[in-house]
Amino acid sequence: MSKLVYAESTVTVTAEVYANEYEFKFDNWKVTVGEDVYKTVTEEVYEFAMPNHDISFEAVYEAVYGDDEDPVDPTLSNVDITNISKTTATLKAQGNVEGYIKWVVLPDNQPNPSADQIVEAIDDSSSLEGTVKAGYKETSGDELEEISITGLNAGTSYKAHVFLYSNDNEKSEVTSKTFKTNSSSSNRGPSGGPSSSRDDDSDTTGDVNKSVISEDSSVEKTTTVVDGKTVETFTVKAEVTEQIEEAKEDGKETVEIKIDSSETATTEINISKDIIKSAEGLNLAITTPNATLELPAALVDALAEAGQDLDITVERGDADEASANMSGVAGAEGATVLGTPTVINTDIEGKTNVNIPLTGIEIPTNEQKREAFLDSLAVFAMHSDGEKNVIEGTITYDEDGIPIGISFEVDKFSTFAVIQLAQATKEIKLTIGQEQASINGNPYTLDAKPFITEANRTLVPVRFVSEAIGAEVNWIAEDKQAVIKDGDTEIILTTGSDKVMVNGVQETLDAPAEIVENRTFVPLRFVSENLGAEVDYTTVTEQITIIK
Repeated sequence: MSKLVYAESTVTVTAEVYANEYEFKFDNWKVTVGEDVYKTVTEEVYEFAMPNHDISFEAVYEAVYGDDEDPVDPTLSNVDITNISKTTATLKAQGNVEGYIKWVVLPDNQPNPSADQIVEAIDDSSSLEGTVKAGYKETSGDELEEISITGLNAGTSYKAHVFLYSNDNEKSEVTSKTFKTNSSSSNRGPSGGPSSSRDDDSDTTGDVNKSVISEDSSVEKTTTVVDGKTVETFTVKAEVTEQIEEAKEDGKETVEIKIDSSETATTEINISKDIIKSAEGLNLAITTPNATLELPAALVDALAEAGQDLDITVERGDADEASANMSGVAGAEGATVLGTPTVINTDIEGKTNVNIPLTGIEIPTNEQKREAFLDSLAVFAMHSDGEKNVIEGTITYDEDGIPIGISFEVDKFSTFAVIQLAQATKEIKLTIGQEQASINGNPYTLDAKPFITEANRTLVPVRFVSEAIGAEVNWIAEDKQAVIKDGDTEIILTTGSDKVMVNGVQETLDAPAEIVENRTFVPLRFVSENLGAEVDYTTVTEQITIIK
């Protein structure tokens, strides 16, 4: 579809989201000057100020399915609850098609909800009795998604219910997972310090799906010194197979073997093929002070079938060497190595989850600065085959909600260094009632002036502030919603409403978004701080400064 529009006019173009009985989906407006593409716009409804020449608009659609393909039924796999603390947990799930992973957390004794009830609970938590938390996350359909669940009560049993809602408006079956948060007194003595002893059969992880095997009676340790280096060798005893069988009988999904080695020593771990064979069908985690490796059940099964022993070496690396090797690696420019790298050597071949502790890394105590700092962390890998790359990880927390590690998935083993990525600072300045603004000192003229409401709240034009910070803004005309995306953060504001969705979780604004002279205005501090920026307001000059 093409439409000729004359110069010096303003037009609004509107495209149907789907065309030809849902066979095609809108992709973008292509704006051309002659045969040259002037710009592309992804919003279905877009208001365009014309330049001083004729242009042409063309709505571009993409096929929803291939010529001979039928719609794929949405399904979820790898659903799990991990990183359980007193007040937080991580929901993991992987879809098979693009769409949204929608979830709700209820008390364990509540009936299992339907997919429609989960959708209603996300929109209105009071619609589903007992709703603790509800939300959703967009998924590409080819990655394991991780969703942080916060605001839980200590020592409480919950059940997470999750399903996949595809972009074709199809729903998967609802999958439910039971878990229990850690008790406030878990693994602590009377004074709040570490408990001096515990029952050998107890499981202090708070994860009802995991069985922990301590090294006290299950691991034989020998210590040697080679070329001045202390080497601690841990051989897992055959008796562990009995505990693994008990874990299976108890319905556990993961067995964790804890190795209490010295942080400064080289740690060698030997697990026989018979123990691996007994762990078939389970995830197997090996925890040391410097790293935790979790082998998924499929990899454990493959090792068992091959009749293969499992040998792992974990030792400390060199921070200066890691820093020198980051030169020229995409994504590592300007990054800083934090703490001491970890070197892991093993002959495992298959995807394995690794967790590196944040030991020795100073984490800001201010909540906003802490979140920005944690968001800037990643892992630099120097693989044994010479490959070097930056891996995006997921922060893990202890039972008190304190960040303690960074988790990531690899299929080969190497030197891993926790790094802080370089952040390009942006400074945006605006003044109440003024069209003049600046970005890093460069002047900018707004098409709408910031203002202060009668309730003494500062509202600013959403598109300018969000895009200046580096976020993407989309306007959904039929819902009167502004959707702001910045990395993993998604904010959905509805004009005239004080309700806002942040990463699928509903929050309440102290001032609703407003439309003034066909421009959408949003509360300055809420949007800026949720996008990781700092906001300062000078009362005398009525100047707003946003720094990210």
